[in-house]
Amino acid sequence: MPRFDKIILMISLEEVKKLGLLARIELDKKEAEELQRELGQILDYVSKLKKAPIREAGASETLKNVFREDEPINDESEIKKGEYVRVKHIL
Repeated sequence: MPRFDKIILMISLEEVKKLGLLARIELDKKEAEELQRELGQILDYVSKLKKAPIREAGASETLKNVFREDEPINDESEIKKGEYVRVKHIL
């Protein structure tokens, strides 16, 4: 478990208990406090992500197709069996 020097409790114990009721799980005091700390860490991290700069895709960047081109089937007699098409084994 990562250790944080500064733990920000962004969620109250009452809110954690309400979340427990909504999720239909029973939380004792120790579990609720632990969940409060963990949810606080998650919310703190999300707030840091919201402040992160976002790089906009500009006109100078070129977009390219990452998909491969389809390969034509040369000899259908070898790969067709009835209405099915045999493909390469992948596993």
